[in-house]
Amino acid sequence: MCSLVERYRALADENGRLRRELEQREGRVRTLDDQLLEMNQRRQDAAKRIDDLIAQIDQIDARLESASGARAD
Repeated sequence: MCSLVERYRALADENGRLRRELEQREGRVRTLDDQLLEMNQRRQDAAKRIDDLIAQIDQIDARLESASGARAD
């Protein structure tokens, strides 16, 4: 049978181990949160670039239509 002191030490060791594990996991969560923010920013940047490209294509298309319409007259 374990003495009370031995049980206390075992629980204190487990507590320390669990605290270290929790600290590591919290660090991992912070890292993943940072990565998520970065990826969301990249996604927003890519969406903006795509929107800009579509706008440019629309402008070119409109110019081509007006140029071909002017020739047809």
